[in-house]
Amino acid sequence: MFLKNILKFPGVYRSQDVTKFIDVKDIPDLRKVQTTPSFQLGANVTLTEAVKELKIQAATAGFAYLNEIADYWGNIASIPIRNV
Repeated sequence: MFLKNILKFPGVYRSQDVTKFIDVKDIPDLRKVQTTPSFQLGANVTLTEAVKELKIQAATAGFAYLNEIADYWGNIASIPIRNV
């Protein structure tokens, strides 16, 4: 039933051939935040989580510019959208 409802709203790339979707939200490697040796955000980190991590890293010497990115990203979308 749920999948049938999703197919009513196919998204940006409308394709009648898509019949299955893969949920990747709970794949741990895609939700990782890595700070050493470099700062990396996983592909499935929410904007809310990313903003929090950027602010934490901005306190590290040489990374103050991350505050600007965090402030900008904090203005993108509404809170429910940033948490998806």
